[in-house]
Amino acid sequence: MDSCTKRESIVHMARYGPPNINFNPDSNDDGSNASKPSNDGYRSNVKSQITRILHKVMDAKAIEELPSFMTQNVDTLLAAMAMPDLIEEIIKEDRGYPGQH
Repeated sequence: MDSCTKRESIVHMARYGPPNINFNPDSNDDGSNASKPSNDGYRSNVKSQITRILHKVMDAKAIEELPSFMTQNVDTLLAAMAMPDLIEEIIKEDRGYPGQH
């Protein structure tokens, strides 16, 4: 090993996956909150999109189509992950959906 210590080499190792991002659904790309829809409207929009995504997943005939579908909707999925209790709220309200087992 060269002059670099074991600890230094760990720090310089490649990191795989997306960079650490502090996702804030209320901010624009520049980090400002200007011209962003109201939080309630934004949450309602994400909620309806997630409901549509969950229904499509439950109705899927072949598991092979899901990775592509999820990739196409990754922005919505990340937005939902940033909203506390949103997924639980959707599942609770959607218990009567015919696709559920």
